[in-house]
Amino acid sequence: MVDGGQFIVRKVGTENYEVTFGDEVEAEGNNVNITICDTLLHLFIFSDLKFYAQILGCETMSGSWCMWCKLSPSQWKIAVTEWDASNVPVEEADTWTIDNLKATRLRTVDGALKKPVEIHGVVDYPLWDFVEVSNYIFPILHAAEIGLGNDCLDAFLDFVDDRVESLSNEEKIA
Repeated sequence: MVDGGQFIVRKVGTENYEVTFGDEVEAEGNNVNITICDTLLHLFIFSDLKFYAQILGCETMSGSWCMWCKLSPSQWKIAVTEWDASNVPVEEADTWTIDNLKATRLRTVDGALKKPVEIHGVVDYPLWDFVEVSNYIFPILHAAEIGLGNDCLDAFLDFVDDRVESLSNEEKIA
């Protein structure tokens, strides 16, 4: 099941219930099953980036590679350094899917891919192949606290040092 499987609750007989995930399961024998709930299931994953890397097969990769697209670090870092998302070559941003993560790993094992720019940080097969990469929610709080949050705090403290608090050049250097 890669997203969109079924979540089914059935009453089996008079006192038992059956819960199934995945595809529709046929009734066994002459048991009369009454379906109580039958709904489409969409799974989403929310965690930190290390967990994402582990379950997508990118555990020991460099942190420079994106887990959602195949842009090289030099391509996506342009937008970060210039603070302009319009610089990201979106038309070149081929997004990852479970199938092309598996295909990349298979081609690496077969020896067809050898250079890091070809492998894109994929070092193993995905552990969870039943949730598509598009259903991994980016941990914005985690990223803001570690990356953007630290940058903002550093910029604020530099502003205070330069404009609010009168420090001599010797104090600034120290």
